[in-house]
Amino acid sequence: MIKQYTLGMQITEPCYVTDMPADVYHAHDSISNTGLKLMMRSPAHYKYQERKESTRAMVLGSALHMACLEPDVFYDTYHLLRSSENRMSSEYKTAKKEYGEEFVLVKPEIEKIEGMAKSLRESVILNYWLYDNDYSHKELSGFAIDPETGLMCRHRFDAIIIGDVAIDLKT
Repeated sequence: MIKQYTLGMQITEPCYVTDMPADVYHAHDSISNTGLKLMMRSPAHYKYQERKESTRAMVLGSALHMACLEPDVFYDTYHLLRSSENRMSSEYKTAKKEYGEEFVLVKPEIEKIEGMAKSLRESVILNYWLYDNDYSHKELSGFAIDPETGLMCRHRFDAIIIGDVAIDLKT
């Protein structure tokens, strides 16, 4: 069953949810593949996992991902400094304080991200699968109950064409 995300919704049974914000998905009280891998090492690795600091490469990967799969959200989320050539400019430093370093991009980063997104849109097959398909869902959050443990598990597809293809976007 596919449900539309609504603010504050509770997920207690298996389902897919569209338009769930990434932070809500990651905060859900369920376990992901990453969590399961940590549990395989030991329960302590899972319980006391360290929060990874985002590298610039991770920031750009997230921005690219959003630009390709949720372009409207990308342009609403990121502050684009098209006139700043690098992150040493005063414009960047000011914007970083206001919007947060992970949400401010400079000209070379913007050009790279928009170029990659444009390349995907220009591919006839990918354009159909990602954009011109009534059966395509992007950032579809899935929840299921493991029959052996009873644990709620979660997964998130970059894009899925119902019944045919699951897409995992990588740089």
